[in-house]
Amino acid sequence: MRVLIFEPDHGGHRYTYVRHLLTGLKSLEGIDAIKVVISRKGHASDEYAEQLKAFEDGIEILPELEVNSSSPLDNAKQLLSALRGTLAKHPTDHLYVPSADGLSQVLGARAMVPGGRVIPKDTVSEAVQHRGSFAYKPSDITDKVKFALSYKTIEKAPWTKLHFVDPIAYEGAKVLSKKLRETCDMLADPVDEVQSINKKQARKNLGIPQDGRYVGVAGAINERKGCDILLAAFDMAKLKDNDRLLLAGKASDNVRELIKNKYQHHVEAGRLIFFDRYISNDELAWSLSAMDVVCPAGHGHIGLSNVALRALAANRLILGSTAGWTGRVVPAFGLGVVCDLSKPRDFAEGLEQSLDAAEWYKRTPAGNKLLEFHSQANHIAGWTKLIRERLGLPAPEIKTWDELVESVKHA
Repeated sequence: MRVLIFEPDHGGHRYTYVRHLLTGLKSLEGIDAIKVVISRKGHASDEYAEQLKAFEDGIEILPELEVNSSSPLDNAKQLLSALRGTLAKHPTDHLYVPSADGLSQVLGARAMVPGGRVIPKDTVSEAVQHRGSFAYKPSDITDKVKFALSYKTIEKAPWTKLHFVDPIAYEGAKVLSKKLRETCDMLADPVDEVQSINKKQARKNLGIPQDGRYVGVAGAINERKGCDILLAAFDMAKLKDNDRLLLAGKASDNVRELIKNKYQHHVEAGRLIFFDRYISNDELAWSLSAMDVVCPAGHGHIGLSNVALRALAANRLILGSTAGWTGRVVPAFGLGVVCDLSKPRDFAEGLEQSLDAAEWYKRTPAGNKLLEFHSQANHIAGWTKLIRERLGLPAPEIKTWDELVESVKHA
């Protein structure tokens, strides 16, 4: 069997998905060849060196894609063209698309037009939908129309199996669509195992002050993660002189300029620790372990927060928004505190309260179950279930989201 992985995006933790998928596929008997088609920019990235370079022996990794766009629609059109060209150049029996956002919608739109097929009928395809705006409450009529269109095109997308990673989108899809109810599932978002390490040692590893309390976030430092409003809340909050904000990861231009123009005094005072660069998996784990409170402050953010799950693995309290994924998951599994991040004073008070509460925080039994669901092993099992069936191999043991929710509900 020929396997093709199509991944034009290297941002966030997209290559983490590819890394775990390759780990699961390499051990399966009956696979003749695995090709991974990525972007040229991705091939030259730190993410590639960290996540995929080790797979170069034995797996064909092809940096052939060039997707540069100025708008989501233009990006989706380029992805469609890239997928069509890739399938023509590399015929396959089993196609994986770890990042299908945008591509699902444009494929679904084409599927409504006679002769619009892009994926050959004899190719089995699996895709991951990281976001599902259709399941979220629209803020205005424009959002309402946009969300409805997104839902309808996703429903029409010709994937054999569509994996959601956001439970809000997954549960919404099952309610809204009989077709999606039969073809979609909830894929665990993989959480790398975190070495047990105390705050003092983590801070020592990072070379930052070891005293005081830390709140912060790690990974991409941008507005989508709410880093701009986190800075404002930290500036406003009534905190101790040695309470610090840690931002660990490569920043967007806007956040970088915001710190330079408005919050540089916190940097100079040693209260804002800012690592403006790509950080390794070890540094990411150390950064989260160094914090007392992890704050994925993406107010209005659609989709799951992998940083929050990593914070859970590090046994750190989470301060999140009452909206979206954190508003649903943080209270349900006892992960920490939520507040209205759209209100600066509420956010500042949330920082004050969460830092005090962090002294007594300990991961709950429900949190342990959530972490088991999002384990690497469960992620790989979900990724490889269908291809195992096709190869006549034993089915892997999979912990499902529905079973998890029921077990917590009746605990």
